[in-house]
Amino acid sequence: MNYCCTSPLPTNGVGNIAGPPLFMDMAAGDFRLREDSPCIDAGTNLLGMTWTYSTGTYDPNGQPSMAVGHITNPTDILGNTRFIDGNFDGTVAWDIGVYEFNSFRPPRFSIAPQLTANGWRLNITGAPNKWVHLQRSSILRTGRTCGPTAAFPSSWAPRA
Repeated sequence: MNYCCTSPLPTNGVGNIAGPPLFMDMAAGDFRLREDSPCIDAGTNLLGMTWTYSTGTYDPNGQPSMAVGHITNPTDILGNTRFIDGNFDGTVAWDIGVYEFNSFRPPRFSIAPQLTANGWRLNITGAPNKWVHLQRSSILRTGRTCGPTAAFPSSWAPRA
């Protein structure tokens, strides 16, 4: 076995980890990785890997029919890219398991924007150690939702 999270640790193979994988909620069948999982960025790039598998059918001699497969799509089971630096160490690596940990957190207001005597006060949270871009604009209107680039003209006021 290679690049597995299992206990006991195999005596052969490379990239194996002993200990719990730290799933989001294993009891409920949620096998996505928590942000403190040792499986994040601990896998190997499988792009182009070839494997042989049984097709579930048999030839005239009663032998299982085999096929060859190739990994050509670098995504996890949900379609998320595998090329993510999930543990922020500066190196992009695949995670162990079918789900790639997605550390992206879109910027959002932690509290509603507040107009003070000195101007607008914004508390924004997002991915750790990532910049959030704010841009001044005159095209937004009251009640309009703001995306990752937020703009607040002087006529905008938050709703209570």
